[in-house]
Amino acid sequence: MREIRNYLNEAPLRDLRNPSTPEPVAADERGRSSQRFVIDAIVRNGNEERRVTAEGRDIYAITAPIVVGTVERVCQGSHRGGAFALGQLVDASEFLPALARMGELILATGRKKLGRPLCR
Repeated sequence: MREIRNYLNEAPLRDLRNPSTPEPVAADERGRSSQRFVIDAIVRNGNEERRVTAEGRDIYAITAPIVVGTVERVCQGSHRGGAFALGQLVDASEFLPALARMGELILATGRKKLGRPLCR
């Protein structure tokens, strides 16, 4: 991998740093806030591009099931001790659709050929 780019909207960071920003308020019977998030990952290799977009409501309502689900999978598996990236411990192709089926996440994937390679 030659290059990684990461982009983040600055407005939420300003809100987090501002002591007068109120805590999120529950907006439904499940206690989720009305805050929305989008994660858009694009991988390019030569003239091929793959993309996955995940969007949902209340990022903490998503991260809790990810953490618990990962712990469950690790406890059921044959993983040894050590430090791992999440992708080394769970199969995202099983895990993310399970969150989508729970109504917590909207997933969209795509693949396309580019006219020319972006990296040389």
